[in-house]
Amino acid sequence: MRNLLVVLFALQAVFAFGQKASNNLIGTFKNKSFWILTNTLEFDGKGKVNVNGKAKHEFFERNDTIFILQDNNPMYLIKQGKNQLKGFSKNIKRSTFNSTSDSFEYGKMSKEMNKMRKQKN
Repeated sequence: MRNLLVVLFALQAVFAFGQKASNNLIGTFKNKSFWILTNTLEFDGKGKVNVNGKAKHEFFERNDTIFILQDNNPMYLIKQGKNQLKGFSKNIKRSTFNSTSDSFEYGKMSKEMNKMRKQKN
């Protein structure tokens, strides 16, 4: 129980003083692993990600972590290097996604994220 409280307080500190969230990542990321069911992630720069060309889900990015909000299993990815995402959630653990471009690309900030940033300031 004590360890859980320490982790919760640490996460709270990270989210309180970390970078602000964004949802404007653009690009296609392909999985190098063949045994994971998630093969491609297509970020549209407007808060949506197309997973395997089938379903669109919402996502947001905070610090170097990307959170994809699916129904049952949210996916968490960490940015590595200039164009690589490393999965660390249950369904994509140990998988690496490489971008088709040389670096991470970002579009304009969506209206919803701009409103959230203005309200916090």
